[in-house]
Formats: sequence, structure tokens, C-alpha cells
Amino acid sequence: MSTSQLFDWPTAKAALNAGWRVRRNGWTNRWLERWTGGLIWLILADGTKRVVQNTDFGADEFLALDWTNLPAECVTTGTTAGTGTNGCPLPYSPDTPGSSDSSTSDSSSPVSPDQTPSGDSGAGQVGSSSGGGGGGSGGTSTTIQRTKQTVVWPTISLTIEDTQVNCYERSNYPDGFVKPIFIGTVSLSNPSGTPGASVLFVSVTNGPSTVVSCTLGPGGSYGFQWSDPYSAYPGSTLTFTARAWASGSSDIQTTATAKLLDWCQYSLAFDCEVDGGCHEGVGWVTVRDANATIIYDGCPNQGSLGMGAGVTITAGCSVSVQYSNTDGPCPGGHCCDAAKFRVTLWHSGASVLIGEANLNNGDDCGNRGPFTFTISQEQIDSLETP
Repeated sequence: MSTSQLFDWPTAKAALNAGWRVRRNGWTNRWLERWTGGLIWLILADGTKRVVQNTDFGADEFLALDWTNLPAECVTTGTTAGTGTNGCPLPYSPDTPGSSDSSTSDSSSPVSPDQTPSGDSGAGQVGSSSGGGGGGSGGTSTTIQRTKQTVVWPTISLTIEDTQVNCYERSNYPDGFVKPIFIGTVSLSNPSGTPGASVLFVSVTNGPSTVVSCTLGPGGSYGFQWSDPYSAYPGSTLTFTARAWASGSSDIQTTATAKLLDWCQYSLAFDCEVDGGCHEGVGWVTVRDANATIIYDGCPNQGSLGMGAGVTITAGCSVSVQYSNTDGPCPGGHCCDAAKFRVTLWHSGASVLIGEANLNNGDDCGNRGPFTFTISQEQIDSLETP
């Protein structure tokens, strides 16, 4: 046979891209065919068709020199293979990638992008009106030229933010660094047109750390939470990179930044003064600034209560602590003889006691308070300057 009948894999790939089916010379029951979306399909003689898998195609196929677009009956032992008649096309040549021989083709009809591979036997897109595919005799051959599809890849987007509430309290991080926790969402757009792939591999990284990895289809999104293994300084900004890739895609990526919340300028702390400890909740706490504007109203647990990075405590601010069976955001309805709390103001690692709220009601289960403490200038001056 002529070596022009057989060729290497790069030439076979060019034939696939031009719309031909190809096979290795020893394959008598299967073909490869490229279809919409850029995928290569395996077409079996019994009509079975599916996307090529790694078990179908290995190193031998990449190195083989016996690829052809001719069916078995068209591969000859002479110097010429195929005549463009009787259902036998000419061997594929890069110089004429779109058809076997224009003089023998009756028509060139595009294949609809939503049509699946036909599964017919025969070479390339050459068929016979009476031969049953490309390998029969008699009839008129027809070359079908696919319309080239423009592949559209999705774009990737990323949102990410610090999960800390309000600010970081210095008393909880005495070494001056924190290990932040972030939440985010990575998404792929769903562009119109011919998709490049139905599934893409996606990753989000921060420096050497992999934040998350997953697979997404166009239009998909994935929410995640990530605990930074490295220490960071409140107020600093971290940069994250999101990437998506699939066979044939360019480098699909984007970046996003997340700013850590800052140190709290001031915070309050509530500590149990009862031997053996108090219950977790403190009660109904209201904090007002010097103009009596409420800057906090809620039911904190013991420990630090951050006032927010932008909140400035001045002389005249007040803290009210009370227990009510019926009013406020946390009405009780219980008795307790272990609800005595120290209230302290913290600033840049230093603290000062501003009062003590005794909410014990074990004897009558009644309301207690409010105990209101007004912060003085002397107390503020006693704290370290940040």
C-alpha cells in the first residue's frame, strides 16, 4: 500500500478537525469523530457511540503511523488508494481537508450542531445512497462538510470575605496576629454559543495554599469556608486567585481580595463573679454613646463584646445590664442565684472595671436591674493609648 494512505497522529488530528472520521488501519470496527463541543467520539460498527475515554486511546495511538480516513475495503496494496468513486474517498491530505474530491461530490451539507454522531460505518463523512455507509459499492458518494463551530468558554468569578463579626478584640489575640476564617463563592458564567466543555476543573488559591478545588459546569457555583493556616494582621488585605480549566481551554482565571476586619478600638467584657461560674448568657445589655444613641442592644454571652472598629468610646457612654421576665430581646422566665457579672472596658490590651451587675433572682425569680454604669474620663485615661 502507499504510505499516502496512512499517516501519523498529528495528520489524523487535522483530519478530525476538518470533519473526517479516522481510524487506525488495524481497526475494522470503530472510528474516531470530532463533534460539537470539541469532543472526540468513538463510533462502533454496531452503532454504539460515546466520548473517547483514556482506555480507548493510549501512547501507541499517539506514536502510530497507520492512521487513515479510508475504510478497510478502500485501503489498497497499490500506489493509489481510493478514487473518489464507489464510496471510496481519496486519502486525507492537509491540502484538501474539506472533501475527498470536489469533482465526485454531489453536495456539501452542514451538520446541525445539535445532531449526535450518526454511528454509520464508512470513512469520514462520505456515504453511499445504496452502499450503506462509506464502504459499499455503487450509488453516488456524497461528501458532508461540517460547519465550523466557535467554542465559547465561560468566565470565572470569585467573592470572598472575612467572617469576623465587627472587629478583632486584642484581648483574645495577645500576640498581635489572628488566624482568619473566610467564606466565599466561586462561579462560572453560562455563555451562549457552543460550550467548550460540560465540566471544568476549578481551584481557588491564596499564595501556596489551596483554598478549595471542585468541578463545575457552565452556570454553576460553589460556596466554601476556609481557615487560613497562616497568621495574619487585622486590617491587612489577602489576594485570592480562582482558575478553571478543561481540555482545549485557555487560562480562565480571576483574582479577588478580602480585607481582614481591623482591631476593635474598644470592647466590653462580662465575667462571672460567682464561685463555680455563671450561666452562659449575661442578660439584656444596652450600650449608649455620650449622646444617648444606642450603639448596642442585645443579649451577649460571657467574654468580649466588640463595639466595632469604627466605634469610639468617650466619657459619658453608658452600659446598662438587666434581667426581665417579659421585656427586651431575651425575656427570661427563670430563677438564678449565679448571675453576678463584672463589666470591664478594654482598649489596646488594657482594661478597667466600670461596674458590677448582680442579676441574682433565686429568691423570687423576679426582674433585676437595670444596672447602669457611665464611663468616666478618668477610666478612659487609665487605658493605654493604642
